[in-house]
Amino acid sequence: MKIISKIRIHFVSYIVAIIFFLMGYFKIYISFMIILFIHELGHILTSLYFKWKIDKIIILPFGCLIKYNELINRPIIEEFIISIMGIIFQILFSLNINIYYNLIIII
Repeated sequence: MKIISKIRIHFVSYIVAIIFFLMGYFKIYISFMIILFIHELGHILTSLYFKWKIDKIIILPFGCLIKYNELINRPIIEEFIISIMGIIFQILFSLNINIYYNLIIII
């Protein structure tokens, strides 16, 4: 699939994962990354729905960055919907699985 080939993991993410593992908090880090994945999935799926061209997705230690290969003058409603879909996906996920970390990220 095209979108998977655009995913990059920042090298600092590996270092943070190793630190969490060594400190015994790897389960917390994995939980955080799953929630982060759900959040970003909301942005990505909505971007694909509106046919935005995703250049790359960079996974950072405590977040993600989606770079688009688009013109600046896209309809403002599309930008707004793409922006809020991350939190909507996250809220829907939290209704199914009650995770404390999910509330922290939403806040």
